[in-house]
Amino acid sequence: MPRALRVLLVSLIALALVAATASAASRARQPRLQDLQAQQFQAQGNGTVSLDGGFSAIGWITASRRTVIRLVDRAGDAKLMLNGRDVPLRRRQVKLTGAGGRYLVTGTRYTLEVRGVQGLEASGVGYVRFQGRGQYNIAGGNSGVWNALRILIGSSPNGGGGNGGGDSQRRRAGALAAPDATPVAAPSGVAE
Repeated sequence: MPRALRVLLVSLIALALVAATASAASRARQPRLQDLQAQQFQAQGNGTVSLDGGFSAIGWITASRRTVIRLVDRAGDAKLMLNGRDVPLRRRQVKLTGAGGRYLVTGTRYTLEVRGVQGLEASGVGYVRFQGRGQYNIAGGNSGVWNALRILIGSSPNGGGGNGGGDSQRRRAGALAAPDATPVAAPSGVAE
């Protein structure tokens, strides 16, 4: 076999081994959601917050034409309450537009999207994405501004943090409090 062909073959094998090792190492660093313990976080701002996982979430949202609360129940046990009233889900989902006030969402596996001027506190395990302008604070010290990154919420049982939260600016979200002007009336949204 010509020398150049042998060198090429050895190089390709070495490259394949390096790629396989790097892939295995990255998989080993990704914690499985079922292995994580619940973690708390807070967020406040104007934009879209998306939760994907199992959380208990309580928040407020200011009513406007652009306000949206969308819930998709993937486990069959999610509950949504708006201003103290149960919101029925149809085919395991609901979308409210123009709604405002205080809401509560619980479930073991759901996707929640809340869009508008809002504040939120949640505890659980899963992923969260903050898009728009605002701040978040994750228990354990990670905090930052909303930057559209997907963040893992949950801590490993051995004490190592499981979340990838935080950014270089390290801003603290502060206490969650609805502004005085937040309406707390009956739901005005239309379920779809």
